[in-house]
Amino acid sequence: MSKLFGKVSDSLVLLSACMIVKNGEATLEECLRSLAGLVDEVVIIDGASEDRSVEIAKDLGACVYEIPWPNDFARQRNRALRKAKGRWGLTIDHDNVVVDTDIKAIRKLLTSPDTPPALIVKELLKWPGGQQSTVMKTRLFRLDMGFEYRFPVHEQLKLAGHKPGVSDLTMVHYGYETTDQIQAKEERNLAIALTMPDNRHGFYRRAKSARSLHRWGLAVAQCKAVLECSAPRWQLTEACVLGAISAFNAKREDDMGKFMEQAWLLAPDSPDVLYMELLALARRYAAMVRSSPFPSDGSNQSYLLRHSSERALGILAYLSGSGISTEDLSGHWRGSTC
Repeated sequence: MSKLFGKVSDSLVLLSACMIVKNGEATLEECLRSLAGLVDEVVIIDGASEDRSVEIAKDLGACVYEIPWPNDFARQRNRALRKAKGRWGLTIDHDNVVVDTDIKAIRKLLTSPDTPPALIVKELLKWPGGQQSTVMKTRLFRLDMGFEYRFPVHEQLKLAGHKPGVSDLTMVHYGYETTDQIQAKEERNLAIALTMPDNRHGFYRRAKSARSLHRWGLAVAQCKAVLECSAPRWQLTEACVLGAISAFNAKREDDMGKFMEQAWLLAPDSPDVLYMELLALARRYAAMVRSSPFPSDGSNQSYLLRHSSERALGILAYLSGSGISTEDLSGHWRGSTC
């Protein structure tokens, strides 16, 4: 392999890719090749890989430091930042690939004195079944500002009050394409979260991993613990939503109701809160129908509307921007011929 990085002197390094790797040979080469021309150096902290990760990285010109995995994502990421020589750093994982990015425009942005010291990157997450979601993360930032990561799992970049700007850099994240990948990562994340202190950060991160693993009881308990802490509004709201969906799946109606009561007070216009209210109403409706079923001849005049779950879902899709036409809305009246 011809080397892609390490061709400029230390004083000319504008952008350093900062990575932590462990057993990433399946995706590492594609990741590194996607960085060619964008970054001047690649710094990798390898956590005792047992595959060809180190060999691949070195062959392509990356600077590799072999440091045992400390069971702490923030600590390992900060080690990579401290080894980097660039004015700017890009945090990227071995299962990320940079796509659809104007490399010249990004590098020009990084040399402008008007550019904020931290920039948000678009990340496209690939999920099982061909599903995809988009998240925006602060991954591009000045290395001379002292920014550091915190929290052993679900780590976050501490920006010391700086508001990030937005870049046009886009990457695809392939690490969640199979249920086995998701299961393994969340089991690992929960194990790390369980070692964290009993504070809002530890409770919150346990709740997120427990919910992903369908450990509903643990998720409910951890969300309750978050709500007993002094936490920012956004975190309290997320704890209510995570707690409500976990209680919903655990069929713990009282707990779900309590989470929803607090969620309404915190964020009544949140789409997540409204979605959970919709699920709660759907469960109440289903219970009512089961206890008082519709007569087969349609003679029960206590029901003003002609009920159809399929049509109700169609209306929801329409109101959300897709689905049935407005003409079909009349089909809910009993006297309608629709």
